[in-house]
Parts: sequence; C-alpha cells; structure tokens
Amino acid sequence: MTRSLEEALFQHFIHQKLEIAYAINKPFPFFEGLRDNFFITETLYRESLEACRNLVPLPRVVYNILTKLETTFSLSFLEMLFGIFQKPGVSWGI
Repeated sequence: MTRSLEEALFQHFIHQKLEIAYAINKPFPFFEGLRDNFFITETLYRESLEACRNLVPLPRVVYNILTKLETTFSLSFLEMLFGIFQKPGVSWGI
C-alpha cells in the first residue's frame, strides 16, 4: 500500500469519525475488540465502560476513543473496525 493511499484512508477516517461513533450501538464487541487487539489500553477500556455506566452517551465515549486512536492510526485498526460493522446488529446509522 502506498503512503498516499494510507494518508487518504486516515483523512477519510477523521472525516467519518462522528458517523462511526453514532454507528456503534453497544459497547460490546467494539470496546473488547479494541482492547483485545491492543488498540486501546486496559485503562482506557475500563474508563470507557465506566463512562457508559455513568450515563455518558455511547457516541461521545466512542468518539473520544476514536480521537485517541488518531495518534496510533493503522490499517489493522481499520480492518478490525470494518470487521465489526459486518456483525449483525451493527449499522452505520446513515
């Protein structure tokens, strides 16, 4: 994959971050997939679950995670993300 294609995918991810955040309907399996594949730390995983328990809207929690993932963006993250959207009960919300 070329560097310019990687950069285009990254920019597209940034522009679609809000849509992605609203497309996640439940923390599971999104949070677990991120943690189990080492995209987020155990600490961020627990903080995110706690935020949901404290009634922070799920899209806000997901958006915050996606914002943090911008610094470590990788193609393997996109593969995991799109794999989740192929699961039943997950929609893009568009």
